[in-house]
Amino acid sequence: MSLFRNIVFTAVIAGLLSGLLLTVMQSFSTVPLILQAEVFENAAPEAGHSHDAAPAAGATVSAAEHHHGEEAWAPADGFERFIYTAAADMLSAIGFALVLIAASEAFGGFRGWRGGLMFGIAGFLAVILAPGLGLPPE
Repeated sequence: MSLFRNIVFTAVIAGLLSGLLLTVMQSFSTVPLILQAEVFENAAPEAGHSHDAAPAAGATVSAAEHHHGEEAWAPADGFERFIYTAAADMLSAIGFALVLIAASEAFGGFRGWRGGLMFGIAGFLAVILAPGLGLPPE
């Protein structure tokens, strides 16, 4: 039981710290892009553009034709958005740390800080970087 407690405690501490660091980095790089995209998304529809016509049989509905009946909930800009982003980042980082530590224990443990660093870099390359290389944005 002591090993399980140590694994969970280590994952939570590593996830909280790395999630907070990720949130700070995202607030400078990703959040401004999201805010620009929301301005574009919430812009008034073009003149003559209607959502009343149904698409023909077999036709796909494009993103421009997609609409929602009511205004969807979104966090307020500023502190509320930062808190929700931080919570999501920290929970994701804790989950990633749990998987990483469990995998390392299956292979005999980290064997020092260098082993932990190498395991973390390998996990980042496999889970974050490699899928991003194969899926370009449209």
